[in-house]
Parts: sequence; C-alpha cells; structure tokens
Amino acid sequence: MQMLLTAFELTGDPSHLREFAARFDDLRSTLVKDKDGLLGWAGKPIEPLRDPAKPDVVINEIQTDFRAVGVVALFLELVERDDDLKKEFASLRKDYLDLLENHLIRRWDNSYSDLGDKGAIYRWNPDYIPNKANLTLAHEKQANMIDGYLNLYRVTKNPLYLQRAAKLGTWLKKCLGLVEGHYVWSYWDPAGAWDISPQDPAKWKHWVGKEPKAQWYAATVGSALALYHHGVVFDKQDVARFVKTQMEVCWNRDLDNPAFFTCDGKPAKEGERFIAPSLAPFEDQVAGFLYTGKRQDERVQKSADAWQGGVLAGQWLRGKYLELPAVKAREQSYLASTKDFLARPENQVFLKSLQFEVTTPGYSTPPTPAQMTP
Repeated sequence: MQMLLTAFELTGDPSHLREFAARFDDLRSTLVKDKDGLLGWAGKPIEPLRDPAKPDVVINEIQTDFRAVGVVALFLELVERDDDLKKEFASLRKDYLDLLENHLIRRWDNSYSDLGDKGAIYRWNPDYIPNKANLTLAHEKQANMIDGYLNLYRVTKNPLYLQRAAKLGTWLKKCLGLVEGHYVWSYWDPAGAWDISPQDPAKWKHWVGKEPKAQWYAATVGSALALYHHGVVFDKQDVARFVKTQMEVCWNRDLDNPAFFTCDGKPAKEGERFIAPSLAPFEDQVAGFLYTGKRQDERVQKSADAWQGGVLAGQWLRGKYLELPAVKAREQSYLASTKDFLARPENQVFLKSLQFEVTTPGYSTPPTPAQMTP
C-alpha cells in the first residue's frame, strides 16, 4: 500500500492514489466488529501466541491497526496538498478518519499505560498466552504507534496524537544507555508488574538482550529520528549519539566488505545489515552505502522479486528520493507541521515535563524483576 503513495510522490500521477483508495476499500470490506462494536481485521492468534485455554478466541492485532493508521493518514496528508484531490477524495476523508480515530486507535486505549515522566507504553493483546498477554511492547513494535500518531497528527492537528507520540518516544529515550558518547539499548524493556512471568515471578515474560535483527534496529532508530523531525523528545545531541552508534559500533564503514554488529558491538548474524536509513541524511557514508554502488545495483537486480522488488524497493525509493533530499533541505523536515503545537504554552509545559538529557551510564535493563527500580 505504501508503495502506491511513494509512486504518487515520485511521479505526481493521481492514478496511484486512486489505486490506493480502491485497494483500501477492498481491505475495508473485510472489517468486522469486535465485542465492543469496534471495526478491525480479526482472526485467531498465530500458533505461538494462542492460549490453549482460549482455543476459539478471535483477536485484533495492535501492530496491524497502527500500521493501517500510519499509511492511511499519509494518504490523507498527500490528498490535502492539492485542491482537486481534496475534492475528489472528500467523502473518503471522513470515512477514513472515522475508522482510524474511532475504531483502530480507540480499541487500544485500555492497552495504553501512561508512566508519568517516564513516558508511556502500549501492551500486547490480553488474550494471548499468559506469558505474552499484556506484555509491554518492544521498542521496534512501538515504532508503529509513534509513526501512526505522528502521521495522524499532521492530518488532524489533534494535540493528543503528538502528545502520545512524545510520551512513547520518552519511554524509548528513558531506556537508552550511554557508552563513550554513543547510545546502546535493549530490544525490550519491562515497564511494570504486568511484565513479570506468571509461571515464575523471579523472571520476566520476555527475554532481555540487544536487538538481534537489523530491521528492528532500523525501526527503533527511525522512531527516534521521526520525533526529532517533529521537534519533540529527541534533539541534535541525540541524533549525533545515534550516528556514533551506527558509525563506531554497528558498521565497519567498509563499502566493499561491510561487517555489521549489534548496538553493543557483538557480531551480527549473517544477513543482518545493521544500517539505519533514517541516519542517512546525517551521515554521507550511510547514504553512500545504502543508495549507491552495490546496494543500488542489488535493488535493480532484485526488482522482479515480490518482496525485494516490492516492500523493500519501496522503502529504498522513499529513502533515497524523498526522505534524504527532504532532510537535506530542512533538517527537521516536519517542524513546520508542529509549529503551532510547539508555540502553545500548555504544550511547552507538557514537553518540559518530559525533557531530560541522557547521561553516562544511562539506563540498563534489569535482568530480573528483583533488580527493577520502583
């Protein structure tokens, strides 16, 4: 779906937006109401998350809902930029916003936990197996919520959405360690008693460790950079620290024989390229690695593959031809959209309550519940 939006942004051809609307209408035709009357895409949990005590349970997935919020909000934002398109899609705007705001987001209000000055988190579906039910979502998963809220804020200017994105981002920032001027972080961090294993109270429900997958690393860093571009939570110093993690820890900076490492410097598994595209506008070597030479040739060679030439190619095209030049032209590329929010005294007070600087050694994930600071 996002590829159609990228195609429109690159070509200006509105047929791509019409195709998006047609395909999303197909998806809307599969919506069903849950027990609370909220629309969504429902089904049984995947096998590893299916609770034997609830063999017939039908659930919605929070990541699916927020990914839909993010991409549909981006569609609406693109339509808003042109008067003719606004007229053409006027009836859809109301229907789409109703679905996003009154169904897909509202469904998860009870899974949102405000942690005060520590930020906020979302928890997983309560109907999953006991050792995963209500689990605090990992940082890369919460990137979907941050993306959805930021995109929806730009369309609606509802301050709640930017506030929630800021709270979620604050939790990520609170969980960052600082080592020799660069950031290090865990894939998942516990946020409350709901994260303690019901089978063994001495353990967490989830494993503790650094992100083993490059796509998770890229998503986490990308969520921080997205907030920076909107002028909230993360600042230039934070960006510089993420760049240092990339350039001094996660990559050997060799274009021809690259080697990759997790954010704590351990060798990455084969095939895991620990490169965050969101950092490309701030580091020319990252941009050169991703968008020229071998990697560019690779994209062309794999263009016929459904995944490599579809989703991954779409991300690559968006990064090279849309995001990279946008940030080069204006470093905080979405700051204009948050100007009014940032100017309001009540929002300044809100953001100040969340503001802090990560200082050495920063945060370290408690290995067990007994080691968690209240």
